Amino acid sequence: MSDILPLQEAIALRTVPVQGKRGGVTVTPDWCAAVAIVDRIRTRFRRSADWPTLTHGEQLVHTLICDLDGEVKNGGLQQYLTNSSGDRAEDVKGYLSELGATELRSMFDEISTLFPDRVISRDRVEREAVLWPRDEPTKLAIMDQVEVIERRYVGYWNDLWLRVMDYVEAHQAEFSLPA
Repeated sequence: MSDILPLQEAIALRTVPVQGKRGGVTVTPDWCAAVAIVDRIRTRFRRSADWPTLTHGEQLVHTLICDLDGEVKNGGLQQYLTNSSGDRAEDVKGYLSELGATELRSMFDEISTLFPDRVISRDRVEREAVLWPRDEPTKLAIMDQVEVIERRYVGYWNDLWLRVMDYVEAHQAEFSLPA
């Protein structure tokens, strides 16, 4: 594990100019700062049993940055929704609303229309049944719909990182551990 930065130093990375790409995505100062915050969270979150020990803010950051953004950048919305990271997909809607990320929230509302009662199930098998139905024409239509939403999501990556870091700055007490 790399050196864990004190909270103020991690936040200060927002002001350090950076350039380059990682995984084909342009690196921004907010990205660098958020990675430092995630490193801090990972010192206390190593297994699912640790989840309840995280603050609300730490859960928000981990869910949006590691689970959502990391999975989507790695393999798309289909991967995110069909992996265990998608277990908290319904929470994402609340977190995005909390951040004021209305466009991203709207995209998740669209994804929700695929699911019964517009609620993305916490159960992976149930999500897979919706996203991978046996009927081939239906499966292709769902894949197309998710892909259209995913293409729009790409335009909001940097906005997500900015909003997450704005949240961290405004709620620093939730990120004080590790000391």
